[in-house]
Amino acid sequence: MKSKIIKSSQIYCETPSIGCSCGGGCFGMEHGNAYNWMENEYWCEACNQKWVLPENMDIIVKFKRRKNEG
Repeated sequence: MKSKIIKSSQIYCETPSIGCSCGGGCFGMEHGNAYNWMENEYWCEACNQKWVLPENMDIIVKFKRRKNEG
């Protein structure tokens, strides 16, 4: 099968990755995970810190070309 180039309209990102300063894993508060839902609030299982996205916030994935350094 021939490889095809992925177009930006084919990429979907439903959840952000929250990096807590303690290094623990963050999970959505409403559905209990950070993999299948776009949550507004997250919590860290290691330190119980709560993280909240600003209101009216959407995730946008942007592609940027790398400069070839030779």
